[in-house]
Amino acid sequence: MREGDIYRWRWVDPAKDNDCGPYRSYHCCSQIAVFRNGRLTDTFWYGSDNKVLDPAEVSLTLLGNVTELDEIRPYDIAYYRRDDIVDMRHSNNSHGPIYRRKGAQRDVATMLALIEHRIESSRREVEFANNRIVQLTRDAEKVRAGKLNEVYL
Repeated sequence: MREGDIYRWRWVDPAKDNDCGPYRSYHCCSQIAVFRNGRLTDTFWYGSDNKVLDPAEVSLTLLGNVTELDEIRPYDIAYYRRDDIVDMRHSNNSHGPIYRRKGAQRDVATMLALIEHRIESSRREVEFANNRIVQLTRDAEKVRAGKLNEVYL
């Protein structure tokens, strides 16, 4: 482990890992850990009360090292491959840092996937709006015909 390493973690002990209900083995844990000052700590409490983890008791997946990452803003995520992003946000710190691997370039496939998703979403919004116009037109006709009790606005 190196100073500044960032990991995803889970308990090695299957019983502890499976005991993940409310107030159980993962209570007040983000399952994101950073190695700092010779200690591996979970990031749930982003102050000084972080849970110190014993590396022998957890399974670790290295996400990156802070020295090899550049901090970015949330809206920049859309430009890069998921593998190039280290997102430190979690349920107790929605404003946690987000990093991009140094040298990572904007990715065509990632950007196109988001654009296509937004196009499809916009098409659904247009379809919904058109259907709503048809229904409101029918409602207006009923009101003009005096059928006020048949219209629900």
